[in-house]
Amino acid sequence: MTGWTLLRVMKSLQLFSPVHLFQLFCAWVQHGSNLMMLLSFTASRSPEAKMLEVDGDVRTYQQMSREVMTLAKQLSEHYQISNQSRVALVCATDVRGIQSLFALSRLGATVHLINPELSISQLEDALQNGSFDLVIWGREHDLPQGVACLELDDVFELIQETEQLPDMSLRRTSSGPFVLATGGTTGPSKLAPHQPAVGTYLKPLQTVITAFQLLEKQVAFIATPLYHGYGLSLLFAFLAIGKPMILTKKFEVEKAAQLIEEHQVDFMNAVPLMVNRLVKAHPEKLKSLKCIACGGAELPAPLIRLVQKKLGLLLYNLYGTTETGLNAIATPEQLACHPATIGTPLEGMVLKVLDASGKEVKSGELGEFHISAQWSMQQNEAGLIPTGDVGYKDDKGLFYLTGRVDDRIVSGGENVYPADVERLLMDHGEVVDVVVVSLDDAEFGQRLCAYVVSENPDLQREDLYHWLEARAARFQMPKEIHFVKEIPYTTLGKKDRKQLLTISKHSFS
Repeated sequence: MTGWTLLRVMKSLQLFSPVHLFQLFCAWVQHGSNLMMLLSFTASRSPEAKMLEVDGDVRTYQQMSREVMTLAKQLSEHYQISNQSRVALVCATDVRGIQSLFALSRLGATVHLINPELSISQLEDALQNGSFDLVIWGREHDLPQGVACLELDDVFELIQETEQLPDMSLRRTSSGPFVLATGGTTGPSKLAPHQPAVGTYLKPLQTVITAFQLLEKQVAFIATPLYHGYGLSLLFAFLAIGKPMILTKKFEVEKAAQLIEEHQVDFMNAVPLMVNRLVKAHPEKLKSLKCIACGGAELPAPLIRLVQKKLGLLLYNLYGTTETGLNAIATPEQLACHPATIGTPLEGMVLKVLDASGKEVKSGELGEFHISAQWSMQQNEAGLIPTGDVGYKDDKGLFYLTGRVDDRIVSGGENVYPADVERLLMDHGEVVDVVVVSLDDAEFGQRLCAYVVSENPDLQREDLYHWLEARAARFQMPKEIHFVKEIPYTTLGKKDRKQLLTISKHSFS
């Protein structure tokens, strides 16, 4: 099945020719089934083409291929990294970090991609619980004692030491699992390992390339970090088609707008927070964009309308989880008519809405999303992965996300999802941002508390309550509304509900 899928993917990439098939076969014979095979194959087709640029640091496909192989040999020789090794990669988006990822894949190691923005205590827990053979890090902060470390500066030195490169050939290997961590915005972060076999990624790779018409795109700006699942998957997609990618270590609105204009970027992926800030600050510098793939957090209806007004129909809404990857896409046309939808599942993907007993619910009824994904290692016996997301499917086959199972509160015997109330409040013309959290309540058990950012300093709580009463059910009405200057967000662009829960329990008690 994988062979036929591979041939179909090659055909969709316009690479179905004897020469390209031979080049792919040679890359597989030399490296095995891993990222280095894909990099070597692309380098053989377009050796001098620019692969990526990170804050001015540029690599062609040929340079990248050569340097990754040098690094893989050095890691094998000096650090004994193999397919039995576990390695943590703790760094912001960086050329040397990307090279490390590819080299570790070539050696078959299990790679944990860890957010460098974690606090020192969180990082210590992650590293001490991981039993890692090596930690590659970018010096964002100190690492705990007793861990074998390799700084990114040392990665650069290893690549440059070609004269001392051991005279050795690496045996063929299959890529080890990539392990991502969930965001942990509503609870403890969890690990999500993904299947290493390249064959399991062929179908979703083909679907992503087709859905976004990537063969027609010329330059990509990957705004999300690589420890974010979308950033990693789109890096692989553009690697497969051999197009240049622009990345940055840290997203900054001014720099991002300048890069898009300077490089005439026509494809960008980002979280909603990034898109909102870019479109409000510099819409005139975004005219080259033909596609914005937006995911990682809820896409507010006002932002959809803003992008459509300023840039046209080019915004896609991506739905997925760290455990299952990208699962569904809403097209610009679907969002224009149904702004709350997450669209339809990718081709070959199964998305079911099940009740607590595991039975599929009818259209319009709420249930938990369960997904099949070959590349995840967390499927149950039925081949489905419970996502913890709650939503429904309408009679047109479009899916809608209403919240998380662990976000649900019971207020006076009624099930309430804070995300539903957030959407209602965001429809108010003077509300810029909002987060709704739960409060303990002696009478009702739990009630809602809304934190609102408004562009009108004269907007009063009573006015907002009165406006909301005409649109929300009685049990959805917040007990409290607080106006704040801004909503805290995580480094991945998600609303930081845990921080707001702390505020609500202490600051307004």
